[in-house]
Amino acid sequence: MAGVWLGLACLLRQECALLWLVWMVVAPREEAERRGLVRWLPKGAAIPFLALVSWSALRWFLFGRLLPISYSVKALPMAVDLTYGLDYLLGDLALLGSGLLALAAVLLVLGTSARPVDRVIGWGFLVYALYVVVVGGDFIAWSRFFVPAVPLGLWSAAVLVQRWQIKPLALGLLCVVLQWPAALPDQDLRSRGARFLDHQVFEERWSLIGRWAGEHAPEGTRLGTSPIGAIAWYSGIEVLDLLGLVHGHSLGLEPDLERVKVKGHHRSATNWMLEERPHWILLGNGMRVDGRLEINPWEVDLYQSAKFQDDYRRIEIDLGQGPPLDLFVRRDLPDPGRVR
Repeated sequence: MAGVWLGLACLLRQECALLWLVWMVVAPREEAERRGLVRWLPKGAAIPFLALVSWSALRWFLFGRLLPISYSVKALPMAVDLTYGLDYLLGDLALLGSGLLALAAVLLVLGTSARPVDRVIGWGFLVYALYVVVVGGDFIAWSRFFVPAVPLGLWSAAVLVQRWQIKPLALGLLCVVLQWPAALPDQDLRSRGARFLDHQVFEERWSLIGRWAGEHAPEGTRLGTSPIGAIAWYSGIEVLDLLGLVHGHSLGLEPDLERVKVKGHHRSATNWMLEERPHWILLGNGMRVDGRLEINPWEVDLYQSAKFQDDYRRIEIDLGQGPPLDLFVRRDLPDPGRVR
């Protein structure tokens, strides 16, 4: 059954292949010691492999690539990615505590009395956490990249609590002590309610922009912006991705490590965007900061280019609620509806 569950996991998230590899390495060793079989593979080991091959074949057929475009576009020099990844791990200490769970996993796999399943789970968490650090982590709050592996880390910690027979009071005091990262500087520990409101504001704004674009964009209109899925979803128009996470036109470009500090946003397909000449261009995520448009660092080259300034004019759109939308429209095209 383990092969079936891992196969389903690999269909949902291909990073689960890391746990499959751990299972292939660790579980056979346990079986070999118990049964005397040197090259025995776990039963059902081919199921996750077939799931991964199916995804890879589909991606190759659709996009001509074995790995997602976003993986290559977001990749930075190893030292830079490790710096981002370690910062991501440190920032997570006061949220999910993945670093502390990793310590529990290390103690678990180094123990002599660990069961085979515990070793697989412990090593699985460690390998997954290492993968997150190596790729540089993520830029969104609440450590979403660590979330899929948290149950493995909690399992490791629970096994240690049971093995060491830690009393509830001592465990509670330990949890309080382990909250020390919350006192570190630059830790954004706003409440979940505040985070939810942040998300709600962006979601409502982008869905509002998308609905307006769907109602007022002439047929065939193309919008150039960062890859904001809600705008494309609600508008139904073609969105050209400046970062290249969808179209891949920023592959091979040198990352801007000086101005851009947001992981995954270091490459911008500026020249490609100008060559495509989208009808409309949306900058600054469609938001206003302190009542004015604020250009994102990865949009500066596009905004400051002479061709952009010559070919586009800026107008304000009344969306019916919230601040007006700053939209850049090609000079040879008429104004869309609801211009202020």
